[in-house]
Amino acid sequence: MKFFAIDVGNSNTKIAFFHNQRKVFSKQLPTSTSNETNSILLEYQNTIATENILFNEYPIFISSVVLHITKALQSVKNIHFISSKSPINFTILRIDPSTLGADIIAASQAALNLYQTPCIVVDAGTATTITMINKNREFIGGTISPGLGISAKALSLMTSQLPTVELIAPTKTIGFDTETAIQSGLIHGHVGMIESLVQKFMKEEGISQASIVLTGGAICKLIELLPSHYIYNSELVIEGIASLAEQTLALSPDFLQHADNNIKNNFRI
Repeated sequence: MKFFAIDVGNSNTKIAFFHNQRKVFSKQLPTSTSNETNSILLEYQNTIATENILFNEYPIFISSVVLHITKALQSVKNIHFISSKSPINFTILRIDPSTLGADIIAASQAALNLYQTPCIVVDAGTATTITMINKNREFIGGTISPGLGISAKALSLMTSQLPTVELIAPTKTIGFDTETAIQSGLIHGHVGMIESLVQKFMKEEGISQASIVLTGGAICKLIELLPSHYIYNSELVIEGIASLAEQTLALSPDFLQHADNNIKNNFRI
């Protein structure tokens, strides 16, 4: 069983290729700004050019939080978009399933496959999301906050004298000048937010233990400051997409059987 798993985030896109439940390779590129189907597909093909695999030969499963990418690719046959209608391994409570982001769905899928429940997933990207699945494998909700990059840009753009700073943690929490004060506020403030929300989640659910899973492009700037028992998995969303792809192909063998002809007839790259 061979397929592509693609994680389209607001800033970056990851492309991974799987063969018999094994990830063969993973590539990353900036998320396309194009609205043109062929242009986007060509960017993807160029990214994997060194792997000697044609993008139009295998089924493609995509988690996208970027509307113009979703719209551009949704008419291409054998591109399957991850959604709440995918064969997920958890129940969604208290939330309209159609409003749940594909990245959150994929990350939750992978977290449940890999770690014990209850499980809290922290995804630090353009936005920082913290979501929870309880011991009954029920997705119960979470929080969405501005990510590190957005926070830094907003601080600079919305003030007249505060500069844009490099997102690194100063050696001490108390800053000694404007730059280190901003860095500390952004980095240590984000760490404090994550730790506080994790504790509040657990208190509200009346639990003392949970698997805390970290992922997302910005988490590398925070991980050394977070508790050591938090689990880091940079490929959580990709692994979730792959899990849902395998479930989809197992449930719908005809999807794979007719993939080659359908894709070749609908890709022009």
